[in-house]
Amino acid sequence: MKNFAVFLLLVAVFIITAESSSADEIRLRNGLSVKGIVVEDHYDRVVLSTPKGEVSLLKARIERIVYDRPDKNLVMLGDMYVDNNDFGTALQYYAKAKELVPDSKEAQERFLLAQASLFKEAKFRALESVSGSAALLDWDEFLDSQKNVRGHLSEEEKQLVAERIGMQIENTGDGRVMVVDVLIGSPVDKAGINKGDIVISAWGRSLRYMPAEEVAKMLSGSRNREINLDISRHINITKDNPRILKFPKFMVGASFKYVISGLTVSGVETGGPAHNAGLLEGDYIERIDGEQTRYMPIKKFYKTLAAAKDDVGLTIRREVTVWGKD
Repeated sequence: MKNFAVFLLLVAVFIITAESSSADEIRLRNGLSVKGIVVEDHYDRVVLSTPKGEVSLLKARIERIVYDRPDKNLVMLGDMYVDNNDFGTALQYYAKAKELVPDSKEAQERFLLAQASLFKEAKFRALESVSGSAALLDWDEFLDSQKNVRGHLSEEEKQLVAERIGMQIENTGDGRVMVVDVLIGSPVDKAGINKGDIVISAWGRSLRYMPAEEVAKMLSGSRNREINLDISRHINITKDNPRILKFPKFMVGASFKYVISGLTVSGVETGGPAHNAGLLEGDYIERIDGEQTRYMPIKKFYKTLAAAKDDVGLTIRREVTVWGKD
């Protein structure tokens, strides 16, 4: 409950006073600025929660984003250096962000990626010095975000992803990446990814609205390299009706709590309804019966859970690590 109170405070502080400095600020190229909380950060746009509701702003209109949290500002600076292939400087910013907020998933993932990129650069330089060849291809080319034209994945791009990690993907109509098939025994199968899952991000970077070529590069990765993914999945839990007590652990065999990242599963009872439906400890709950939980008080979440007659639908977000084929 305490964590949820902190979460609500971060979201609502700018509603209490629009002039408060305790909010993210988006400075537009036309000289105007908007304050709120950045709740989604995609390839070409951000979603800002404001007193009047959520608004989507294209990054082409944005001059700069100033985050209320200093670690997010450091991550943003690190990303700028990554875009210029300066992984050494980026690593320093990510390390500082990790130091400020040790639990920051965003800073941790960026740090690991920059660290791996530096290692690969050194490896390729050593190979080039021996062979004299400058034609070696680097997986980190995916960080070169020069193309702004989105499009559907080509058959070659789909095949590349399938060969490297073992899943077929398609674009959805709203800019998302859906898993349409998983090869048995493949890296994604071993990681627990299923047909119908939505791949939200890779290495903490949202894939939504990203150009198809960039999506393919991020998901194909390179051989002998892990890829950290966030996936979204819809699951249906059949409630244990004989358990009449109105507590989540009695209704569905799971417990929940709020953390800064949102509503999360804090425990799952082995053999219970949630366990049988595939819910895991550490999953984030994005929706319950279609309703977004981002601003939902935990009491309302429990009431919605209790009001469901037989089945309750949850949309969950899960972190997985996929290891590419040798």
